[in-house]
Amino acid sequence: MNPVINNDANEEIKIKKKEDLLNANVNIDLNAEIPDLDVKFRKIRLVLNKVTEDNFERLGLELVTGFQYNFKLLTELVKLIFDRAVVRNFAGLFSNTCAYFYAQIKQQNKEVSKAFKQTINRKCEAQLSQNSESLVPSSKFIGLLYKEKLVKCMVVFQFFEVSIKQTSSDCQLEAAFYLLKLLSPHLAYSNLERLEKVFTDLSSLSTERLSKKIQFLILDLIENKATLTSPTPLRQKSSENAPSHAKKTGKIVSFGSVSEFQQVQCGNSKRILKQNVSEETKTILREAVGEHVIGKKNLEVIKEIFKNNKNKERQLVNQTFKYALIHYDREQEFLKVCDLVVQVTEAIGKKEVIETGIMYTVEAIQDIKLDSPMASEHLTFIIDHLESTGVIADAKYLTKNLSITN
Repeated sequence: MNPVINNDANEEIKIKKKEDLLNANVNIDLNAEIPDLDVKFRKIRLVLNKVTEDNFERLGLELVTGFQYNFKLLTELVKLIFDRAVVRNFAGLFSNTCAYFYAQIKQQNKEVSKAFKQTINRKCEAQLSQNSESLVPSSKFIGLLYKEKLVKCMVVFQFFEVSIKQTSSDCQLEAAFYLLKLLSPHLAYSNLERLEKVFTDLSSLSTERLSKKIQFLILDLIENKATLTSPTPLRQKSSENAPSHAKKTGKIVSFGSVSEFQQVQCGNSKRILKQNVSEETKTILREAVGEHVIGKKNLEVIKEIFKNNKNKERQLVNQTFKYALIHYDREQEFLKVCDLVVQVTEAIGKKEVIETGIMYTVEAIQDIKLDSPMASEHLTFIIDHLESTGVIADAKYLTKNLSITN
């Protein structure tokens, strides 16, 4: 899933692909039938199955130059992308892939790029019209697509109109609240008056019969309304201005500086730089942790994941606790996860990585709170438990910086 690609060779591929774009036939009939459509469906599926954070640009170009598109093929492409982003939980990866594909296909044929964007918007409308457990993960992907300027604001506002009602289900409300928290500053920039009406509808909801989680989400949004409705334009991305570590994903990762965040001693070494874990490994780890918490005896499987990702143990610890914070809310579940992490790291002789892993989780708490508003309180419980059991010698700097990020 993560082949190492020589940079020079990769650049040659990109140059060749871009030459292909310039030489491509721009006269495309999107209604025309394409022969062997099922074969092309399978080929697109195979390309998407290989997409990772390291190769999405190369494979995005392959999707652009390797196929002649009509409406049917674009619909299948978007369907397959949503399946991987929502069902398989790769929202960030595939929002980047969509943005890159759109930018490249636009150079080749504006009609195809326009049709691709229209297809995405129709798919978003269909996804948001569902009232099921998939609505929340769908909203997360759609929010990221909006930030990539691939989704119209009207799609989001129409969803707010039908979902922020007294009769709405928890999943409808949760999805709407997620989009509000993620997109409000950008929606305020394009249509502040309509956004104000959304917050008015939100404030008028009677919370008595709503779940505690939904009540908390409403309170959080109302308390932070002034900040959320401060107009902020969508950022124009520029790979030339981005730091080197942000060029592949379009995301800028913020690490606590030494002056602000005490260095973690790991054996004889100080703070270790983050080593990225592949999306495939994250998925396998999440599934294994979830099965362990419900009682499946798969400790050996999780040990093997850690062994196969040498020098990435800290990020695996971080991913484990992030998963727990998003999916659980009971102390008993958090204790099981803590015990799991201790057992695994002791078994491989790297118990010291727990502290650094927790530090990464503290740094990411704002993003985690988008999915789990009580994440700060739950992470404080986890840190206190690890300190009380001697896993972390002094957790004051962790909880101090956790409170600073809140």
